[in-house]
Amino acid sequence: MKAIFAGAIGLLIGLFSLYVALVMTGAGHGWITPFFFSLACPVLFPLVAVRLARADRGRFDMSVAIIILAVVLDLILLNATTREGVGYMHRVGGIAILWLSLWALWQVVALATLVVQGVALRRRDKAVAGAA
Repeated sequence: MKAIFAGAIGLLIGLFSLYVALVMTGAGHGWITPFFFSLACPVLFPLVAVRLARADRGRFDMSVAIIILAVVLDLILLNATTREGVGYMHRVGGIAILWLSLWALWQVVALATLVVQGVALRRRDKAVAGAA
């Protein structure tokens, strides 16, 4: 039940992120690059939310892969924004900060999942070593 609730909240935040990105395009006169990245948000947000809710059952290597994906997407976003022109990002003002915060949120949740899983693995390793 906790995972379903987390997934639903993740979906709502992902859709909100997409909406914010759409608003920022300003009919082609704003910062357009985030819109294309936000198309993934309705998938990424529920994915990381469910993984955090079920961190005790998730695979550590999958969490590492999601973090690698986040870094790659951030680098592509930076490159695309630079090519588009940073001035467009400045043109949309505070809404750019809102979108960047939303974009960072799924990555923070993914990192939190990785930390929780790492701590759980470490406890299991200590328990196994202590039992032996």
